Amino acid sequence: MATTTASSMYPEEETRRTPFPLTPPALGDEFYPFGGERQQSFVGDVVAGDVESEDADLRVLLQRKEQDLLLAAELGKMLLERNEELSRRYEELAKEHTETMEHLEQEKHELRRHLESGRAEFETRVTELEADLGAARAQLGQQRLEQQDTSRESSQVVLDMSEQNQRLVEQLSQVSQLEQQLREELSLLRGEHRTLALSSAEHAARTQSLQAENLLLQEWKQDLERQTHQLREENESVQALVDTLHENLLLLRKESHEKELRMQLLEAEAEELRASNRRLQHQVKEMKEEIRLHDLDTSVNSIQSEIENSLEDAPGAPGQALKQMVNGTGKAAPAATAPKNPSRRSEEEEAEYAKRVLALSHQEQDILKQKEMEIVKLQDQERRDGIGTGKNLTGTRFHEPAIIACCAAEDGSFPGTRSLAG
Repeated sequence: MATTTASSMYPEEETRRTPFPLTPPALGDEFYPFGGERQQSFVGDVVAGDVESEDADLRVLLQRKEQDLLLAAELGKMLLERNEELSRRYEELAKEHTETMEHLEQEKHELRRHLESGRAEFETRVTELEADLGAARAQLGQQRLEQQDTSRESSQVVLDMSEQNQRLVEQLSQVSQLEQQLREELSLLRGEHRTLALSSAEHAARTQSLQAENLLLQEWKQDLERQTHQLREENESVQALVDTLHENLLLLRKESHEKELRMQLLEAEAEELRASNRRLQHQVKEMKEEIRLHDLDTSVNSIQSEIENSLEDAPGAPGQALKQMVNGTGKAAPAATAPKNPSRRSEEEEAEYAKRVLALSHQEQDILKQKEMEIVKLQDQERRDGIGTGKNLTGTRFHEPAIIACCAAEDGSFPGTRSLAG
């Protein structure tokens, strides 16, 4: 097959093995552009020419033919070497391909064999598991039926015994020895009830023994009827005690419910305080932005005029009251921190404001302290930015607590601020 392929790939070699033509086909017209013309001229010269020109042309033609033969021989040798090399390469590739195909076939056969064996094992395992599952389901159904029958029988037995014990419990409570025996019998009954599913024959025997004991208990009942009256009296006293305990329990539950309601109210009030704190923070930020937006001199004059107007309209001085709440005291603020106002607070008004400040809770005072600290921080930031002067800072420091008190009074979230605003 290699020889046939080489022959089809290189037709020049086949041409070379045939008798040499006048113009080698392997070389073509590139090497012999005038071969055909010279052949025609040579035939014409033989017919018409003389002997001398014929000999000269023959020599030239022979020399060229020899050169062509040499070139053709070299080309044929080169083509043969190339053909041999390609044949060897083809044989090597064919051999490698054959070996690869054999190896792949072997692997394919092994994989197929493993697959078939694994499939057979899987099918066998699935069949076994299905059989086990069916057996387990059947066993489970049988056990459920047995358990239902056993539960029904045991519940009936327990019901009968409980009815009998309920009738005899008052009589057996005073007879300690008999009561101890009944407790032992009850423990035995419970143990037999646990093992009832394992041994139905034992359960039947135990039932017979219980029936015999029941007959004995019925005989003992006649002897115990004399003690029935005393046991009833004790039962009534115990029932009265139970009623008293039940009433106490109801009272305790009522108190617990009231405490829970108070706790919910306290939590709601705490949530209102948190919301008011957030609103106050937002209002402080808005006031700070308004102070920054206005012109410095105009802002100072307007703030001072608002302070004077507010102090003239409301002589309660909310800024001074808030400073008292921040310091945690119920006294009036010093005169140095109070704004300059021609109308002074009377002693009755100061005492009333002191009482209202003392009415505030510690939590509200802490919140107002935090607001005052935030205002001081804002003032420090304005001082670092170089926005305000000493006079402006004094007016702002005096005016901001009054703003907080007014905002809190308008909001109505703090109970203490409601009283101050009122």
